[in-house]
Amino acid sequence: MATYNKYFSDLGIGRMPPGENVSPLALEKNVTVFKTTDQICLYGNIILECQLRSTMYDTATGKVAEEGGLPKPMKGGFAGWEPMPVPVGKYEYKVYIGDILVGIFPFEVR
Repeated sequence: MATYNKYFSDLGIGRMPPGENVSPLALEKNVTVFKTTDQICLYGNIILECQLRSTMYDTATGKVAEEGGLPKPMKGGFAGWEPMPVPVGKYEYKVYIGDILVGIFPFEVR
């Protein structure tokens, strides 16, 4: 928690409405249930420059189903979204700075 507080004032996952020209203002925050057709979004506000790494961990298999992160170190508000990259199931979206886990966001895809 100390590392989280050092680097973030906000961090979470949400859903973006479909469309190519969607504004980050349309983000639905703190979503825990998604459809396979949804766009999942990692969002937050970084207060001390850092580079994030993320994984989507499949709780049924105990394996990483998807890996990602920010392409370069950054500071300030951010929101990055993509089509749902994992199938139906239960997952944890884990966020790291280096090897330090700073956030775990459980979610389900139905």
